[in-house]
Amino acid sequence: MKRAMMCCAILLAGCGDQEISPEEVAHQQLEIKTVVYGLYSSLQHAYTTESMDTDSLIDQYYTPDTYYVTPWGSTEPIDSTKARIRNARTRLKDYQYSIENLQVRTFGNGAYAFFILRQSYSIDGYMLDEYLPTTFILEKRDGDWRVIHVQRSTDYQTIQQYVEIQRRRESERQ
Repeated sequence: MKRAMMCCAILLAGCGDQEISPEEVAHQQLEIKTVVYGLYSSLQHAYTTESMDTDSLIDQYYTPDTYYVTPWGSTEPIDSTKARIRNARTRLKDYQYSIENLQVRTFGNGAYAFFILRQSYSIDGYMLDEYLPTTFILEKRDGDWRVIHVQRSTDYQTIQQYVEIQRRRESERQ
C-alpha cells in the first residue's frame, strides 16, 4: 500500500502546471505502448530461444527498485521476478501472448498503462491460459520510460488452473 501511494505521488508530481501539447501527449502515449509491446515481444523471444539474458532484459524495462504485486496479492522486488523468469525459462514451452485494451495516460514524466495480458504456455508439460489484468506505473528517466511499479490480478479460471497444476504435481509425487 505504501508503495502504491508513493507511485501515485510520483505521478501527481509529474503533472505540474506545465502545458503539454496534444501532439506531445500522443507521442508519449505511443512511446509507452512501444515499451509495453516491446517488453512482451522480448519475453516471448527469451522464452523461445536460449540465447537471451533475461536479467538484462528486465533491467532494460524496469527500474531496480520496482515492486511487483502478484495476482495472488504478495509483493516482490524485481529481483524475485528476475529469478522466477530465469527458473521458468527452461521449463516453459510454446509461450504466446496478446495484449488487449491497452490504455495509457501520461502526466509529464509519469504515466500509467492498463491492459489485459493473455498468456498461454506449457510449463513442465501443463498447459496454462492466463488472463491477467495488469497495471504499469512508469516514469521517464534519462529520456526513457521505465516501469516503476507493476500490479496484476487474475480471474477465477486462471487461479483454478494454478490449483489443478499443483494438485497434479502433488499426486505425481506420491
